[in-house]
Amino acid sequence: PIYSPIAPLEDRAEELGLDLEQLVKLDANENLYGPPPEILEAIIKAPVHIYPDPSQVKLRNALANDLGISVDRVLFGCGADDLIDLITRIVKQNPIVISSPCFSMYEYSATLSGLEVIDVPRSKQNFELDVPSICN
Repeated sequence: PIYSPIAPLEDRAEELGLDLEQLVKLDANENLYGPPPEILEAIIKAPVHIYPDPSQVKLRNALANDLGISVDRVLFGCGADDLIDLITRIVKQNPIVISSPCFSMYEYSATLSGLEVIDVPRSKQNFELDVPSICN
């Protein structure tokens, strides 16, 4: 499949003949209000001139300890796209079942990983999942 990125909000505003401030983008999990003051303060104090640990050892250990699980069950990524890509490449579970319409990265990442994708569409009447078909 061909991945079609979401159009920038600026493009949509121009296309619709609206001011950018009149639009709210709800399809990309963006925060309309920006970060809280505490986060901005933490960013200012953070050592952003140093690359962070790519394995997130301290964070993974702290979360695993807090949850009472093994550290090898904790995975971090740079957003949903990254995590879906990592999981499809690591788990390699075949086939992948999706229920369209859904987030396009499920099919995109599975296909890139060489996995079979089975699409069991949602009901056109009430948008419910077709659980019996998914289980078969």
